[in-house]
Amino acid sequence: MRHGSALPVLEATVVGEWVDYNGHMNDAAYAIVFSRSVDALMDRVGLDAAARKRTGQSLFTLQMMLHYFKQAKEGDALIVSCHLLEHDDKRMRVWLDMTAPGGERLAASEQLLISVALGEGGTRAAPWAFETKAALDALVYTERGVYRSGETVFITALLRDGQGTGVASAPLTLVVKRPDGVEYKRVQTEDQGDGGRSLALPLLPGSRATPVPGSPAFRCA
Repeated sequence: MRHGSALPVLEATVVGEWVDYNGHMNDAAYAIVFSRSVDALMDRVGLDAAARKRTGQSLFTLQMMLHYFKQAKEGDALIVSCHLLEHDDKRMRVWLDMTAPGGERLAASEQLLISVALGEGGTRAAPWAFETKAALDALVYTERGVYRSGETVFITALLRDGQGTGVASAPLTLVVKRPDGVEYKRVQTEDQGDGGRSLALPLLPGSRATPVPGSPAFRCA
């Protein structure tokens, strides 16, 4: 998900506890926002709270680098987007951009994350679960979280290999399911450049849609 392909993961507002004696957002508070952004990313790649409880797998941070570009003050809105730079069978490296609503860049963070298995015998590195690996290889997202009856869902899919390079030749089928698990629509998409695919999905009257955390499908009701 590199070269300009970004996944919005978090929106936040600077609160008073984050402001220091200089009257702006403290440097440590940026780390808090980026940490919460990784938490939100986990929900999108099959490592949400329910999956962590069921599988015992989670993420640890191995490295974090912060870059500060412009100060933020109390009440300012923040938007964080994630670029997946590369991944292997246990690790992923991400670049997180923090911007103002108008697009002005405030800060950035590069992080190296590792998959771990948590158990009574201790913590150890472990390969990605199937759902997470599939989400990293083919990340699917929409431009917003909730859609109402009669609206059109705009879906973007990014197919990458372990080095983050776009996979243009492989076919990719997007499957949309209802909350009861019944298939609503199945569409085979073609590469539109650098492994990217897009799909416009009109919702039927009386239906709505929300993304399913960690799944390359969407709930339609």
